[in-house]
Amino acid sequence: MKRSAGPVAKGGLPDALWQPILKTSFAGRPMKILVIEDDRQTAQYLAKGLRQQEHAVAVANNGRDGLFLAAGEKCDVMIVDRIPVLDGLGVVKTVRGAGVKTPVLALTTLGGIDDRVEGLEAGGDDYLVKPRAFAEFMARINALARRPPLRMLRRHSGSLTLRWI
Repeated sequence: MKRSAGPVAKGGLPDALWQPILKTSFAGRPMKILVIEDDRQTAQYLAKGLRQQEHAVAVANNGRDGLFLAAGEKCDVMIVDRIPVLDGLGVVKTVRGAGVKTPVLALTTLGGIDDRVEGLEAGGDDYLVKPRAFAEFMARINALARRPPLRMLRRHSGSLTLRWI
């Protein structure tokens, strides 16, 4: 059962865009998942599979729209591709710079060591190279969602600074 496009949710995103499903899922509630993917066929495949797993999904087909959605609406997990114009990693760097701590899974065809390191150093929490089995993709999303929210404490001891995550 879909809700009507009616009212606009906090952040300017219409409730209907998330297409929530009323059944329960991980942690007793559907997760809100933002997918930033420029290939429409891949985006549709991911969105369909996530919705079948009872999650609410918003899809952005470019980095600019993805940044708008990421900044305007709290989601539980973001899935980003390395896309042209405003790259998914650029989105991640921007939202991390703004203090957004939403878990991020980079899902991309770029699988070299340097690519993976760059994705993780940009603020990604996990990196998965396409194509992959949907079961592994879902397991990684569920693992990200199980992690407690990030917080950083600093302790100073002379010239040494320890950061606890």
